[in-house]
Amino acid sequence: MVDREHLHGHVSAIFSAIDRNKDGRLSFTDLRLGFHELGISMPDDELKDMMNEVDQDGDGAINFSEMLTIMIRMHKQSRESQNLQKVFEVMDKDGWFNTFLFRFFLKIIASMFSISSGKKGILRCQHILQG
Repeated sequence: MVDREHLHGHVSAIFSAIDRNKDGRLSFTDLRLGFHELGISMPDDELKDMMNEVDQDGDGAINFSEMLTIMIRMHKQSRESQNLQKVFEVMDKDGWFNTFLFRFFLKIIASMFSISSGKKGILRCQHILQG
């Protein structure tokens, strides 16, 4: 479980660093540049989708509360990705994890994260596996 005070302080520092004009709102460009500087790689369409999902007041920007939601989701995704990596390592310890099993594994991942099938879904699964 995440210590809320620690997370709040961490997100506050990130938000302040990304909010270059100090207006208390992060635009798409602010987030894209800020995440890039933090080493967080995310396709533009995925970032836009995430912004739309958490933009509770519908102003097209992310405030601090909405940023907390983003960071909690990213933390949860990171933990899930680490767990999936551990499962993969256990399954592949003898080198028998073949293409058939990999496709089966991706289908399980897709269902866990409610990812659509198709090329975009497979790319999202690969993104999750890569961390």
